[in-house]
Amino acid sequence: MHHITIVVKIYLVLQNIFTFIVTTEGMYVVREIEIKLQRLLLDHKMTYQELSKLTGLSTRAISDMVNNKQERISKEAICKIADVFEVKDIREIIDFKIESK
Repeated sequence: MHHITIVVKIYLVLQNIFTFIVTTEGMYVVREIEIKLQRLLLDHKMTYQELSKLTGLSTRAISDMVNNKQERISKEAICKIADVFEVKDIREIIDFKIESK
């Protein structure tokens, strides 16, 4: 029977993006949490200020999310953003960027 060791480490990397490294028999996958707010804003031709007025979130918080500097995003903020952009799948707002190493 093969013994499989899975090691999960959380790193805070450049721009405060969380990275998970999962190691299994010498292989690992790097997962970064990607906030896709900039893409949503561009697709809807919307400014930070407009989104701020529609969600009640500060322009600073929106800027931090767009630049992946936000360490925590509340469920309430995600729901407000989803409502504005009529998002049905949370992965349109936040998802893993996966790179195999």
